[in-house]
Amino acid sequence: MPHTESFVINKKSKKLLKKNGNSYDYWRGKKKDTIIGEIEVFAVSNHQEEAKKIHTLLKENDIENKYFKIRVDIKS
Repeated sequence: MPHTESFVINKKSKKLLKKNGNSYDYWRGKKKDTIIGEIEVFAVSNHQEEAKKIHTLLKENDIENKYFKIRVDIKS
């Protein structure tokens, strides 16, 4: 059954971490300025592995910090 998992990109280490809390905390709340991005994966497969692939693509193409929001919907 498909479900959603979210991950964040740590500002200092640039590592992908499992999101712990809500988006507000990271962007405006008590965890403000600790991340540079958030990746949400809706799938049935390994969510963390898919998020790592997306993060790698962003880094390799030098667009990790270029966009405010990217959304890709793929019908399977």
